[in-house]
Formats: sequence, structure tokens, C-alpha cells
Amino acid sequence: MPIEGIFFENQYLTAKGLGAFGNASLSDGILTGCDITVSSNSVTITEGYAIIRGRVFYIPQTTLNIQTGTSSVAYTSIIATVDTTAASEEGEFSQVTLRTLQGSSVASVIGGLTNLDINLTGSMAEAVLAILNTGTSLGVVARNVSSGRSMTTLWTNPSPAQGFSAQTVNCPAVCFYDTFYIEIRRTSGSDGWDGRNGTILHAPAGTSTACRPAVVGSYDSRVDITFRNVIINRSTGQIVFGDGTSVGSEYNTTTATKWAVPVAIYGMSTY
Repeated sequence: MPIEGIFFENQYLTAKGLGAFGNASLSDGILTGCDITVSSNSVTITEGYAIIRGRVFYIPQTTLNIQTGTSSVAYTSIIATVDTTAASEEGEFSQVTLRTLQGSSVASVIGGLTNLDINLTGSMAEAVLAILNTGTSLGVVARNVSSGRSMTTLWTNPSPAQGFSAQTVNCPAVCFYDTFYIEIRRTSGSDGWDGRNGTILHAPAGTSTACRPAVVGSYDSRVDITFRNVIINRSTGQIVFGDGTSVGSEYNTTTATKWAVPVAIYGMSTY
């Protein structure tokens, strides 16, 4: 089967091709408009645009019936569903529908959604557009506003809750990006404390650039800082992790594998 042009002259711009581009660029959610108000028995959404899996759709002002005022319906989510098996004709479109899901907790109204890749072989994808408080006090808890997909996962620690010794990791994908977000954590020990922080590092093309991401927290009424030297080498496609260290009122640069455990490294293209 020959390669098909999508963004090319004299070629067809297909929904799947454009959707794949949009899905790689933007997360699911509201693009513009879609302000939300809650009353005693309904939720109203103003007109606006939203996106799911790169497919953009227009929502006219819409009112949906809901229940309010009891702990069993303390939260309500507004869910948009895309079903590509439904009608999409010049005079009829029914591939996007809205529904509400009510429950006693946030977790109960945002889980269990279908999210297939409708730009390949999947036919259905869903996304939560907003979470509402519909218990004793009415209001919007959060709107899911679409944002740019700016980071790609380059490396993940398979055992982030364990110790992590100094080591070099081969990661050729670092050659393709110029900015990196490094997430680290302090492992839980006998103190029961656990924290996470991240550091952004810019590394010009073909260079080896170092940074020292740290996790800052409080332990026994003192400040405790743990850090680890990290080198991103774009010329060799390697990540070099140094020993973890900790500094505090009772610590004195003690090296240990549990300090500042790297969790993941993400790549961004900013130039």
C-alpha cells in the first residue's frame, strides 16, 4: 500500500489525518467558551469548542438535567463521547454526544471512560469536560481546558520506590530535544516522608549539560534537601546519574542510593 499524503497539494485532508495531528498537539478538553453554571436541577453549558483525540467539535448552548443536594450525588462530571460509527453526513452529524455522571466522590465520576485511538482503528473516545460540586453547595470544581502537548517521555525508572545507584543510561532519544524536565523523589524510609520535585534543563545540540535537581522537605522540624547530579549528553545519547546526596541540620553530604531517586525524564522542543 503506498504512502498517502495528508497535508499535501492535490491530496485529501482526511478526518483521521487531521485528528492525528491535533491529538499530538493538544490534550483533550475545552478549547474556548463552554462556561458552566449549576442550578438546583440542571447544568447549563454555554456555546464553545472542545477537542477529543484531535477531533474538534462545536457545542451549542446546552442544558442537562441533574440531581443535587445529597451525598450520593456530591459530584457530577460532564462527559463528551465521540463515536465514529454514528452518522457524519452533510445534513446530519451525531458522532459527538454529552452526558453527565454523578457519584459520591470525584473518583466515581471520572473513571471507566473509553479512550481508543479513533484516528487509527478505534471508534470511540471519551473525555471529562468538567467536574461539578452538586452536593450541599453547587458550583464548578474544575474545567478541563485543553493544553499543548509539550513533553515526551524519554526515560522512566521502573522501580521509583527503590534505591537508585549512580549509573549511565543509554537514551538515544535525548538527541532529538533541547529542553528536559527531570522529575525526582525522596524515597520513604523510617521517617515516612516522601516528596517530589522537578527541574528543567536546557541542553544545546551536541553538548553535555549537567544539573543538580533537588527535593526540599521538612523532617523533624528541620529542612532536609536531597539532590543528585544528572548529566544529559545529547552528543552520545546518554543520561548520566551521579550519587544521591542529602544535606540538612543533621546530615553532612552523606551519600546513599535512596536520596533523590529519579522518576522520569521528559523531552521538549523549545527552539
